[in-house]
Order: sequence, then structure tokens, then C-alpha cells
Amino acid sequence: MASDAKQNLLKAGTRLFAEHGFAGASVRDICTEAGVGRNMIHHYFGNKDGLLQAIFDAFSTSAFESAIRLIAKPATTADEFQLKLDLFLAEVFEVLIANAAIFRIMSRETGAFLPLTELREAVVTYLEAAQTAQLIDSDMDVTMAPGFILDRLGGQVLYALRLGDARQFNVIKDPTYRAEWLAANTRLLLFGLVGRS
Repeated sequence: MASDAKQNLLKAGTRLFAEHGFAGASVRDICTEAGVGRNMIHHYFGNKDGLLQAIFDAFSTSAFESAIRLIAKPATTADEFQLKLDLFLAEVFEVLIANAAIFRIMSRETGAFLPLTELREAVVTYLEAAQTAQLIDSDMDVTMAPGFILDRLGGQVLYALRLGDARQFNVIKDPTYRAEWLAANTRLLLFGLVGRS
């Protein structure tokens, strides 16, 4: 089936780009792993660059929709603010972990973390509403928060990938440690090192 061939190419490209980098993954190897002829990348994606872009597009189009919905409405109380933020961070973290190979490719090939405009805008809007409701510090520059969040969560996912098969202190392989790490980082984001005043 045509759609199976396309999906197999996306899957093979994701694995090989993550493992070998864009330059190290050949069209021949991708097609062989996908079980399709060499011309199929050209048929579906134009070239290897098109395949890479399709992998990025498939990820960034819908990956964070659920997380964004969690913070779409402003919080009205401090407890609601914290709960929504906790759930949002957990959802973003799970998406990054579930798509660790794609995230690794994006970080390696673009030299930066994801250009997730919708995610960034949602975080800023949520935090601005919390400032207006006097739920968080009004002096904080909330435009810096999305970068902090993605750096912390994304950096930990990339670190876990480097750990390989190590189970201890690996957020990908150890769900207990994942929950502990996320809770500690959520507290750090919310209260800093000083804690509640």
C-alpha cells in the first residue's frame, strides 16, 4: 500500500536520522529499512531533505495539542494554576519522551530546540493571565518561561538518550525517577530555590 510505504519511510528515516544524523543516513539505507525502492523517497518527499522536513512537520503539527488544551483557559486560583501547570509540564514531558528520536534529530540538525510557536504562545498567554490575576510575580518576564521549560524538559530527554541502557536516573527508562524528576523541576519552576514566601 502507498500509505504504508510512506509511513515506513517516515519511521525508518526517524530511526536512522536519530542514530546516524542526517548526513550519516543514506537514502539507500532508509529505503532498505523501509522495505521500499530507492525512488520512493523522491516520490513521496522529493528528496532526503523533504523526508526530514516531513518528519519535523508530522511531529510539530499536533504533538502538543493536548498539552496546550490543558492551559487554554486561565486559572482563577493559585491551586488551579499549579495543578494546570503540573499537568501541562507532565504532558509536554511525556510527548518529548515518546518522540525522543524526533526531538534528538531536531536538536542535532537544527542546532536548537523546537520552534514550537503555538506551545510558546500558549505558555506566555497562560502566565500573563496568571500575572493579571495576581497568582504569580508580576515582575517576572513570562516570555522567558517557555525557553526555560523546553530547555529543562528537552535537555533531560537528550541526556537520557545519551545514558543508553542505564536504568537508574533515566527519565525514559525509569518511570519512578521520571515522576520524581518532573515533580522536582515543577517545584523549581514554581517556587525557585528559595521556596514559597
